[in-house]
Amino acid sequence: MPATSTRNALTRREMFVVITVLSMLMGLVVVKILQHRENDRRATCANKMHQVGVALNNHHDAYKKFPPVSTEYFPQTPGGAGTGFSWITRIRPFMEENGLYTMISSESNKFTLIENGGKGAFNAAIEDPNTARHYATVELDSLICPGFTGDPISQLSYSAPYSGLLGINAASRPPIGVGISTYVAVSATQIGYVAGLVAASPTTNPCDGVIVPNKGIKLRDVTDGASNTIMACETRERSLNSWIDGSINWVVGGNPNNVSRPTTDSKGLITMPTGGTAALNVGPGKRTPGVRYLTQSGSPNGYEWAWGPSSEHAGGIVMHVYADASVREQSDAIDPTIYLRLITRAGQDAVVDPGVLLNQ
Repeated sequence: MPATSTRNALTRREMFVVITVLSMLMGLVVVKILQHRENDRRATCANKMHQVGVALNNHHDAYKKFPPVSTEYFPQTPGGAGTGFSWITRIRPFMEENGLYTMISSESNKFTLIENGGKGAFNAAIEDPNTARHYATVELDSLICPGFTGDPISQLSYSAPYSGLLGINAASRPPIGVGISTYVAVSATQIGYVAGLVAASPTTNPCDGVIVPNKGIKLRDVTDGASNTIMACETRERSLNSWIDGSINWVVGGNPNNVSRPTTDSKGLITMPTGGTAALNVGPGKRTPGVRYLTQSGSPNGYEWAWGPSSEHAGGIVMHVYADASVREQSDAIDPTIYLRLITRAGQDAVVDPGVLLNQ
């Protein structure tokens, strides 16, 4: 009689091996899926920032200068009666939103200074006649990074300074609040340059970036080279954020919490002192828990900002758009002196840019 096998099942050891191998394979698949999704988010973010860069350059072509941070002189108060429209507002027609821009322009008297008969961004008359809502409540997807996990409306929508705006409604579904932007101008290398601005002397302006308060910069003034000079970056600020508010659509490159401010070396080049850091991803996250980019006492407008130049992309990456509309990733581990030199428009400080070029 021929022998027959009595084995008809896997042993425990074999079953353990199979489960272990399958778990490892599943883990690899999950990692690949997450990496693919993050790559898609970065690519989409880079494309959106590139469009912002193109719009800024188109504005320059049309008006022979980049837009200032705000249509009113600094200092300004978020949501205040004397606050102007942001640079983001001024590039709407170059981002296929000409209808929105035309209505705001008409109601503001073509962005004329308030002292000359214009209306500021938070004048009671600035409202969409079709919805009876303030234009600040318009949500613009073109200004939201796909990696941003917050709501597209400001967390201050239902409190000071924005709760009194026409159309704000926390009870509606979805809630109606102040639309934000995850893209902001990098106006200066240090906070003191913005904090020191005086409305009575608008021409006295130490801000060394490209999109700055109180004046429009010409491309010919960007002597460090358009491809070597940062214009704007991402932010993950969820509270003090409004795309239309000219008082807050900017950040600085140096960490405002630094004890020592940037200086110039013997050659006149901007340098971060030992121990100083860049503002990249400085905020109440894993990298700097409990820290705020700007405290209320240190803020030029009296409001706390949790985040400055920052993002939720993996690996400490923050996207930046340059004066030639190209987009590069910058790591929050970048040498702070190099980062500051990439911000200055006329520092005569040629550096090797460590950023990864994504779009141009």
